[in-house]
This record gives sequence, structure tokens and C-alpha cells, in this order.
Amino acid sequence: MKFGARIVNDGNRNLAKIRNAGARQATGDILVTIDADSRMAPNMLEQIEKALSSGKYIGGGVPIRPERLSMGIFMTGLIALSFMPGLSAGLFWCYRKDFQAIGGFNESLLVGEDVDFAKRLRAYGKQKHKRFGTLLRTHIVTSCRKFDKFGDWYFVRRPWILWHAIHGVDTGFSNMIFYD
Repeated sequence: MKFGARIVNDGNRNLAKIRNAGARQATGDILVTIDADSRMAPNMLEQIEKALSSGKYIGGGVPIRPERLSMGIFMTGLIALSFMPGLSAGLFWCYRKDFQAIGGFNESLLVGEDVDFAKRLRAYGKQKHKRFGTLLRTHIVTSCRKFDKFGDWYFVRRPWILWHAIHGVDTGFSNMIFYD
């Protein structure tokens, strides 16, 4: 692949295991994770390198833009942000050594592993006197396939579903949302 990028396929029904499998195959000092149904802006890697080389950041995430927007998708985003104030998601970036220091993604979680990872990376950064950052000069565009399947208002009408996502141990929920 261009610039030495590699795609790792893993058949697990566990996003944390899949993400960790990719991290194990990576060879660089900087790790960047992104979902298969998302695309990064052209300046993403430059912004990540700039942030990490500043020495101010332990790592972080980026703003997420849906591939399409509706009032239901917008409201879902607001609800999701209330569950994870001060954190961003969708794409994570950090040094390999820091990823390993916090144990990567928690494989006991079926979903919500990204929010858990962000919280643990932020806490680890505080110990190292570094910030968890959101790169505001770049973004990812992510698929609306869940909204296409369930409807734009599905998660607003069922906010407890987002609670299940944050706690990440409900197999039926994870299969319904991500794998079935």
C-alpha cells in the first residue's frame, strides 16, 4: 500500500481485539487507528505528527463528520458527546509506547472500547503531564450505515442504547449494532 500502510483483517466480533491486532502488526513509533467505514482528511497524518512532536500531547482523537447530516443524526451526536465530555473518538493517535503502557484497547469490552481507550489514555497523559487532544484542523468522515439501517432518530428515541455502547458488555447489543 502507499506509504507502507497495511490492512489487517480479523474475523473477531470484538472491535478491541481487531484494533489490537492491527496495532501488533504496525511497525512505526506512532499508531493511528481508524474504522474501516471512515476516511481521514488529507492533512490528518501531518496534524498528528505536529501534535505529538510538540511534546504537549499523549495522543487523542479527531472530530467526526457524518457522510450525511439530518436533525436525528445531529441530535444523536449531541447525546453521544454528553456521555464522553472532553473526549473525541473515531480515529485515535498516540505513540506506540503509550498505547502499550495502557494495555491498548480493552478486549473485555464488545463495544465502547474506543471511549474506554480515550479515558485511559487521557488519565495516563495526566500522569505524564500531557494532554489528550482533539485535532481541530482536521477530521474524519464516517459512514451513516447504522442510521441507514435503523433510522436517523433510532438512537435519540432509545438513548439507553448509547449507555449499552459505553458499557460494552452486552453481546446481543454489539451483534445487533455492529455485526449482524
